[in-house]
Amino acid sequence: MNNDVSAVVTGMTSGFGLLVVQINQPAPTLLLSGNTITSAGTVVATVLIVGVLLCTVTGNAIVNDAVPAAAAAQPFVSLALLPLTIPSSVNGSPVAPVTVTGNIFRGTTQLPARSLSPAPGPPLDDWEFFNTLI
Repeated sequence: MNNDVSAVVTGMTSGFGLLVVQINQPAPTLLLSGNTITSAGTVVATVLIVGVLLCTVTGNAIVNDAVPAAAAAQPFVSLALLPLTIPSSVNGSPVAPVTVTGNIFRGTTQLPARSLSPAPGPPLDDWEFFNTLI
């Protein structure tokens, strides 16, 4: 896509930089790559993706510049990915067919578990290993 999206509004919290909600297509897919998406959302994620079946998020800078009110507060969410699941071709268990690699995130992420059989040990068992958190 190669877009530069800023949802930052001076003096107030911002909304989504990108919102994808898929509810009625039989096999929704999403390829999100090569973008810079910035917000300062304290209530919503910078990027929220819901209901896609096949999804790859690769080579993006997804930045939530909101400042927590207290020093001990957790940073706000940069990417929240809530995909549909399908049965695994290996063992039939439900898996989220997504890949999240090579991104830069500022703020926490909410990502599905990596669905591999056999499951790798830490730190390869988490998508954060394949991305940079700043």
